[in-house]
Amino acid sequence: MLKKLYDRCLKRTNSFCVPIIFIVAYISDSLYDYIKFEHEKNRDWGVAMEKSIQNMAEAYKLLADKTRLTIIALLQEQELCVCDITDVIGMSQPNASQHLRKLKAAGLLNEKKKGQWVYYSLNPDAESYVRCVYPYLPSMKDEIAKSKNCCDSQADA
Repeated sequence: MLKKLYDRCLKRTNSFCVPIIFIVAYISDSLYDYIKFEHEKNRDWGVAMEKSIQNMAEAYKLLADKTRLTIIALLQEQELCVCDITDVIGMSQPNASQHLRKLKAAGLLNEKKKGQWVYYSLNPDAESYVRCVYPYLPSMKDEIAKSKNCCDSQADA
């Protein structure tokens, strides 16, 4: 389109200043496209950064709860059934299931069905900013050893 306009103006004026005007117009047009591209790229980057920060905040909010952090500490030791988790933390199965559901929805846990039982484990693909908290959690091996291991005993019956 710019070429057609350039040819039309050149035929009418037969002037050498017309090409210069079109060169400036072309450069301005290119510069505008570049600035627009950079703006879009930076805006997309800003949106991505905002989303990343939001995801981190949500993950840390989940981990700010004592019960959820205890569940993460338990699962750091081994894969556990819901009834084992409720036995160790001393809460009802529906309450524990709500906490497990939220942790799973955030991508922090995996679940696996074995017969009628659902076993939970830590997701090794969870974000690194979440996994970096795990080494600072206290060991729960003694508490797990004291639990009744109800799923295994009911499966034997």
